[in-house]
Amino acid sequence: MRRSLAVLAMAPVLMATTCFPSFDVRVSPGPAPMQAVFTGVRGKEAVELQRVTVSLCRPGVVNRVVWSVNFREEDGGDLPDSLVYGAPPPGFFAQSPPEPLAAGRCYQVSAAGRLRSTTLGAMGTGGFRVLADGTVADGIGAEGSRLANQHEVDRAAVGCRRAYRRARTRPDSAGVDARVWAVSDTSITCGFLRTRYPETIASTESTEGRILRVAGAVAVLIAVYAIEDALHLGDY
Repeated sequence: MRRSLAVLAMAPVLMATTCFPSFDVRVSPGPAPMQAVFTGVRGKEAVELQRVTVSLCRPGVVNRVVWSVNFREEDGGDLPDSLVYGAPPPGFFAQSPPEPLAAGRCYQVSAAGRLRSTTLGAMGTGGFRVLADGTVADGIGAEGSRLANQHEVDRAAVGCRRAYRRARTRPDSAGVDARVWAVSDTSITCGFLRTRYPETIASTESTEGRILRVAGAVAVLIAVYAIEDALHLGDY
């Protein structure tokens, strides 16, 4: 019975996985410096691309799209295996016009397409860096991971929440709204978090709370060890 329930519980996940297989977006240098070519890869299967979105490597709450294109279904036509940054083929339209790629920056890529062998819809992800000479390097690496992590947003949310708790008047709150925090290669304000992502401020755990809990756990362990030592001494 438990096994049957587990299978039923996993059914939506299995269905989603079946309906939307994943693929990797491989990024290679384009025909000119500061250009990138995006190719969908899933083992030996060809992936036809329908949508590609390129963003700066930043936490989700400060996402910055630098280029996004979609295939226009009603126009028909064949889907390509690859796309060149800023140069969509016929049948595609730009939702966000291309911004020039910048040396030293990290970019994340999300894509949608379909497997040519099965025509199943699929979702893909990838990333790349632009080197000093304008060459594109596949993968975001350690620098991209650092830029994409959430820690800086959490730190800003904790600071904003503390400041809002201390605010007593409307001018006080307005002052907190204007407070600026550095996040990745940009900045955000408390007002931005409060209006656009209030759950971030509400759910972010305070540093003091973590420290108190860790200190409490350490104190409990010390007390347990002290009791055990006392019991052992009593045995002698």
